[in-house]
Amino acid sequence: VSTQSTWAPPAGLAMFSRKLVELIVTHGIYVGVLYFVFSKTCCIIIWFLLNYDVLGVDVQTLLIKLGIGKWVDIEGAMKTSSTVFGIPVSARAASNFGLAVLLNMCLTPIQLPLCIMAVQRFRRSRPPKFTLK
Repeated sequence: VSTQSTWAPPAGLAMFSRKLVELIVTHGIYVGVLYFVFSKTCCIIIWFLLNYDVLGVDVQTLLIKLGIGKWVDIEGAMKTSSTVFGIPVSARAASNFGLAVLLNMCLTPIQLPLCIMAVQRFRRSRPPKFTLK
């Protein structure tokens, strides 16, 4: 009887967790946690800006400007919606979230050094611990 588990996380989750574990091993738990929170916060902010048309650009306007509207009814497709766990999700919101994730991935070379510098600065600014003997 084998005692090894045959369960493995999905490919995307396994890749994500390996990269996060590698980051934590390389730079420490504080950098890993700060990067995770900062990255997800940036992604949500980017999605908000795209989805609520703050930037004046979203996936729908990008596809139309690229000329894809000649072959596909983009406006009709963006008006569709479905439910996920009972929550209505529009195609526009889902596609904007996909673009937000892509843009957030492009910001990783900026986000990671900021997190490393922030943790280093915090460590330097803390007063030393005093112990009583």
